[in-house]
Amino acid sequence: MFDSTRTVSAGFADDHTVLKLTGSSGRDSFAGFLSSAWLIAVLIACLLLYLPALWGVFVFDDYPWIVHNTGLDVAAFDFWQRRPVTLLTFAANLYVAGPNPAAFHVVNIALHLANGVLVYILIGRMVPRSLTFPAIAALGVAVFLLHPAQAGAVTYISGRATALMTFWLLIGHLAALRHMGNQSGWRWGMLSLCAFALAVGSKETALVYPAMLIAWLFFGKGLPAGRSFRLAAPHVLLAALLLGGMLLHPGYRTLLAEAADAGQLAVTPAGQVEQRLGLGFCFNDNKPRQDSCLARRVESIAGLTRFLFLPGTISIDPGRRAVGGADLLTVALVVAAAWAGLGQRPGAVAAGTAWLIAALLPTSILLVRSDPVTDRLLYLPMVGIALVIAAIAGRPGRMSFTPVARVCACLVVAGLALFTWQRNLLFQSEMALWQDAVTKNSSNPRAHVNLAYTLEMNGEFERAGSEYRLALDLQPGLRWAEQGLWRVQLKREGGSSP
Repeated sequence: MFDSTRTVSAGFADDHTVLKLTGSSGRDSFAGFLSSAWLIAVLIACLLLYLPALWGVFVFDDYPWIVHNTGLDVAAFDFWQRRPVTLLTFAANLYVAGPNPAAFHVVNIALHLANGVLVYILIGRMVPRSLTFPAIAALGVAVFLLHPAQAGAVTYISGRATALMTFWLLIGHLAALRHMGNQSGWRWGMLSLCAFALAVGSKETALVYPAMLIAWLFFGKGLPAGRSFRLAAPHVLLAALLLGGMLLHPGYRTLLAEAADAGQLAVTPAGQVEQRLGLGFCFNDNKPRQDSCLARRVESIAGLTRFLFLPGTISIDPGRRAVGGADLLTVALVVAAAWAGLGQRPGAVAAGTAWLIAALLPTSILLVRSDPVTDRLLYLPMVGIALVIAAIAGRPGRMSFTPVARVCACLVVAGLALFTWQRNLLFQSEMALWQDAVTKNSSNPRAHVNLAYTLEMNGEFERAGSEYRLALDLQPGLRWAEQGLWRVQLKREGGSSP
């Protein structure tokens, strides 16, 4: 399957998991204990921070995906659906515990913790071992687990597709690396391919993994480009087969058709120039596109960077915003940082940077979503960010993990933990969640509509009408706002809406 006969000399040492207590000496046992202790401490902190999520409610896309989805029947489950692996886990949740949001949250939190363990193991494969390794690896995992942007794939129940995809990709990636370092380990190669297929069944953007693997081998391991591609060839072939299978599936076929047509939707002269240059690919729900795909890419990367460094700006629906000079500067700095990171080839910094860039390819770089900024888009890239942080913290000399650096790291992690706690509290109430979205971006008409609908369901017709009118002021002719305003007017007059 893989050309593994020369991989050991190329830097694929077959190391054991960093969690194993070797017991070969007192020093090894103590190091193993420290590794486990630091990791367990971070996992416990994560668990405590996500406890409020157990009282979270169904919100937003949870209704079409779970609450009103009649296809979620384990006994008669139809695998001919989009994202069948994710939907099967939803069906199992319903079968075991019924429509109880707490049961869904338990699975999501467990999945997030498992991903944290896998990230820890991945860091252990790239960052040199030292006395400070347990602490720096735990720091990387803490950023991955405790950053409030991750709540979009954990506390938001429908976000499970992203967390589940990441779980299978991490399993597949670790298995691929293990296979490449083990000349007789063909089973690891098979496990990697199976995990990749399950990841695609969880969320279709997992198809980008072959690019992630090639980038990892080239930038992280320092292999030549041709050899990197040959080692990843089985994954490339499987991705092609899965893509071909999707063309037979009505739901995926519609999605792929929209992606293919996305470069031909512009109605403005600037957008048509982008199309001719091959830069006009961004989703627009099959509607004529008035904005620029290049601007939307800038909006996406700048918005995600803002979420990363200003976690207090994150909300369930940040909406759209016009691109300004600050966004252009942010993207320029991000590009410079990415270039510097890739320049560290080979090594953990380059590997993490390559993972981050490849993970953003299907959502923010090559194809761009209709909603270009949403916290779930950071979940998979956060694996690369965790690796880069651990690699930089583990460097000797000026960049070493000094006492001052440790204090700063603790303060940053504590701040992230606080924001994560606050986000999890918001998910306990649809009212609080949408009020937060409106407060953080008052120009988002969809957030106003969802807040208005929540108010309407709570009988607060006066406030609901005001929010519907605000949405119409922001986007005249918005159908959901017009229908909502009509309903609340009928209810205020003592009538009933159909």
